[in-house]
Amino acid sequence: MPSLLRCILLILLLNMSLFAAFEHLNTLEGDFKQEIKTLDGEKIIYAGKIYMKKPHFVRWDYTAPTPKELYSDGKQILIFEPLLEQVTLVDIDKEMLHFSQLLRDAKKNKNGQYQATIKDVEYFLSTDKQGLPKTIQYKDEFDNQVIIEFSNCVSNHKIENKIFTFKPPSGIDLDIIRHK
Repeated sequence: MPSLLRCILLILLLNMSLFAAFEHLNTLEGDFKQEIKTLDGEKIIYAGKIYMKKPHFVRWDYTAPTPKELYSDGKQILIFEPLLEQVTLVDIDKEMLHFSQLLRDAKKNKNGQYQATIKDVEYFLSTDKQGLPKTIQYKDEFDNQVIIEFSNCVSNHKIENKIFTFKPPSGIDLDIIRHK
């Protein structure tokens, strides 16, 4: 899986920017494919489902290559790795929230993409004909090219808040790791 920092940045990017750049979205549910191309030509592909709801709820369910669930309520990020029976909790601090303002101010460029710069990383967001997220592209801190494609998206439908609440599987003891 991507490093913890990349996961956090990606969650924050979607958590705060999609709803800012696309004000018409109150909820969003769909499939995603995340492709990372390394400098040495290696391709790493992840896939799964994403759920988002205003104001700050996001859930990513990675199904491939290994299962992982990420939850955020805008204050904290919880990452559940079932194969490791591990939960990682990360508080979203003011420094992380600070660059969300940059995303809120993302401007549409002449190619029709939304563009934002966060901590010297340029993000490009494109939409489909209905104005729903289609792709996010950026180079990460290791100069890897990251492309996230969204498909089968449904917007502005009812999503219960409980889908954004982590429920540990019964019968296992979880190892909880806290990052601040």
